[in-house]
Amino acid sequence: MKAIGFFICGILVIFQMFNCYGQDMSKAYALKYNIEAGKTFAVDNRSWITDHKVIDGTSQKYIYTKTSMQLKYRVVSNSDLEGLLLEVEYRDKDFVNYRADGRVEDRDYLALINGKISYKMTREGEITGFEGFEELEARAEEGEINADGLQEEILHLFPHLPGHPIKIGDSWTGGVESDGRSEGFSLEYTLLDEEIVDGIDCLKFSANYTTESNFPYESKDKMYNVTTHSTGHDIYYFAYKKGFLLSRISIGHGGLEIYTLQDSLVQKRTNEVLYETKIKF
Repeated sequence: MKAIGFFICGILVIFQMFNCYGQDMSKAYALKYNIEAGKTFAVDNRSWITDHKVIDGTSQKYIYTKTSMQLKYRVVSNSDLEGLLLEVEYRDKDFVNYRADGRVEDRDYLALINGKISYKMTREGEITGFEGFEELEARAEEGEINADGLQEEILHLFPHLPGHPIKIGDSWTGGVESDGRSEGFSLEYTLLDEEIVDGIDCLKFSANYTTESNFPYESKDKMYNVTTHSTGHDIYYFAYKKGFLLSRISIGHGGLEIYTLQDSLVQKRTNEVLYETKIKF
């Protein structure tokens, strides 16, 4: 009898597990950027990039780069009609190149510190209405630092969300087109699971991404055409009850080709990259 009782209890436990599993898989989530107006939070974004030159078909290590960027965000407003208006303050930014010949180039972006920009973000993460970049670029020019890519960094920080409820296992797409100022990219997302991270209820989802861009480049009074491309994989933790991203980690690889205006290949590079973004509320 005792054995039969244990057997029946085991069957009931298994049934309950499958029943709960089915309920979790059928649960729908409405992911939205919906953090409260007046809230502030910190964004810590870092990257590690290894660059190789390809010479006569042989890959040679060229540059190892570390970057860091600390931002302070303030939610200026939040409305159903216009979404979020976000103010961003640069608290710190650093860029260090370690060259294969032993040289170290440390670019400290002191001119950007305390500089502010703002932009609008829809509930799904579409970014529009940048303001303040002209002033920021002027400060950078006075400080003799390169401000290229500042807008692109912002565009890559946060994932795009679906405009409809989704369940675990569902997929959706996102991305932006290249506008000559920033790199275009496309992503395919998949919702993986619900997890608690540092006491915060999160939804975990992945993304496979591709990027590409083409732009002119001038060096020593000569013009060239540059092509870049990359592919990679992201993992996001979205604090869905707070209405904002908690963290992202991204691993990828890509390449760059420099051509003369007559389409002769001048230089080819490949790279491996690791990105990490953390948000502290």
